[in-house]
Amino acid sequence: MHDPEQTPAAGPSRLSGLIRSARPFLLALGFLSRLAPPLSASPKELSASVLYYPLVGAVLGALLCAPFAFGFFAGQPWVQAWFYVLGSVWLTRALHLDGLADIIDALGSGKTGDAFRTILKDSRIGAFGATSLILVLSGQIILSAAILLSGKIAPLFFAPLYGRCLPVIFASLSFPHPQAGLGALLSKTTNKTALFLAAAFILFWGALCLPLASLFLCLFLTAFVLLLLARLARREGGYSGDFFGFIVVTGETIVLLVAL
Repeated sequence: MHDPEQTPAAGPSRLSGLIRSARPFLLALGFLSRLAPPLSASPKELSASVLYYPLVGAVLGALLCAPFAFGFFAGQPWVQAWFYVLGSVWLTRALHLDGLADIIDALGSGKTGDAFRTILKDSRIGAFGATSLILVLSGQIILSAAILLSGKIAPLFFAPLYGRCLPVIFASLSFPHPQAGLGALLSKTTNKTALFLAAAFILFWGALCLPLASLFLCLFLTAFVLLLLARLARREGGYSGDFFGFIVVTGETIVLLVAL
């Protein structure tokens, strides 16, 4: 016999179940962007959320391209390109750019070992890091404008997606430093499922958004950068979170470059 007192609990129960199932994605979204509030979570939960990084990249790409698909500043590719890069920086809180600048500062110093790590942890930016940010951001604006001028939008969607697939792949090529902190979470998530999902996102969306020749060139250049970065990580006793920021920004830039 139906118990009316149990009926009201069915709705909240389903809702709480949906929230629990979406929690790993929301954790990834809150960590990689402003699109969700940062949530407190255990290391195990944060590690599980890494599987959703490619999906977060797809969401970012869609949001960054949507204004242009609806004619925002149509006929003004330089203005569109500036808004595209500005939107990317704002939505991600410049999270990955910090990693790029830290790695370039540490490499530019010529230091190794503890001195290299000290520079990575320094909150101040040096001349090498500042120069790298100027070159990369201006380069992304120029490349994005050229892509938009050619009438394309798809590569601009693919770039953020591609960049956020690469950390999982890079983590499989090296090992975390004992003091890596959040960077060590990727090593715990790097398994066949995570690698398969990252590769599937890259190949599926890459084939849709880029000519095959451009996609192959993108993969070749990225493999070269990944191997060099893995070699650097091994030399310095393992990777940290800055390595992932570096590879995300580099991956995005490679996509924009080969799209031309």
